[in-house]
Amino acid sequence: MAARRSPRSSLARAGRALALLCALGFAAGATANIFVADRREYRLADQPLLRSVGVLLNGRRQVGTAFLVGECHVMTAFHSAFFRDAQAIAGRELAGGPRTGRALSFHIGPDPARPGLFRSRSTARVVDYGNYHPAAPRGMTGDWAILELEDCLGREYGYLSHLRPGSGDYLPRAPLMTIGFPYSGWTRPGVAVEEGCRARESGPVTGLVAVDCAFEAGMSGGPVLERQPDGEWRVVGIMQLRVSPVAGVLPAYAHRHRNQMVHAVAFFRSLERVLAFERAGIELVLADAAGPVRLGFAQVDGWRPLIVGEGAARRGLVFDGRRGPDPRGAPVPPSVESEEIMRIETLVGPLRDAASAGAGSPR
Repeated sequence: MAARRSPRSSLARAGRALALLCALGFAAGATANIFVADRREYRLADQPLLRSVGVLLNGRRQVGTAFLVGECHVMTAFHSAFFRDAQAIAGRELAGGPRTGRALSFHIGPDPARPGLFRSRSTARVVDYGNYHPAAPRGMTGDWAILELEDCLGREYGYLSHLRPGSGDYLPRAPLMTIGFPYSGWTRPGVAVEEGCRARESGPVTGLVAVDCAFEAGMSGGPVLERQPDGEWRVVGIMQLRVSPVAGVLPAYAHRHRNQMVHAVAFFRSLERVLAFERAGIELVLADAAGPVRLGFAQVDGWRPLIVGEGAARRGLVFDGRRGPDPRGAPVPPSVESEEIMRIETLVGPLRDAASAGAGSPR
């Protein structure tokens, strides 16, 4: 009589197999998944979209591609920002989880005359990241990280706009564009760009999408943009991994050799929260506060003022003066009356609490 297999052991084997699959997808620089023909072109990064993409280095080692999402923030893949931690997670060896504040180096503005050199660089520190784990599809949707730059390079190089998903169908239908710095192109001037590739299938969970865009090592964390009806390109995801990469060009798209991206639905809310505080525009110094307090307006699920105190403490207030995590009622644009209500509520009541409640460092 054949021994019965334990469902738990089968699940464990599947998890180990998936982790190994991911490890293979993240490594092996000489292999790639390219379907029918390699449509990537190396272009000088001196035009909109292209100039907002750079590389992320850990010491002297490139760990992936990253791109500006605001004046002072970049985005990349979790496994690029936390390369060794991602390997430890796959092997179930990481204890306690990664920590924000990890410092890497972001380089942008490739020198057209000297490949491999960049005109600008800044220290980049992780401020938010997904709940990443490669042993389960849902954990793979957490393969994203947001980093804050010491120097706000987005003021010089611009930044990419992201899509705000508004429906339950997250499979992009329009042409896609990828921008990245593969390891194999380190001696070539400019940045690798592919236009016209397509999303092929939704993944096993919301947030994972298979694409036929060419992808090889070094491009992890690079943006996937979708052409909008008005012709504008918006970030719809980030390049994540290539499944069972091969050395040659494949004659057609194949699911077993698919390339995968993390869709914006997995990270756009976190990204908007980070950018909202970046754009808070007025700094107040109050005698009874623990430190400077930044005050400004942002549109996150509707208009509301934002307060950011020392230690990144913040509290959102709606314009009718009531406190809450989300606006109540229809979005209301700023007005003299609403600003006055907000000012009174802020200075008299919740500001002291907000200025003493957080952790981290303010912008």
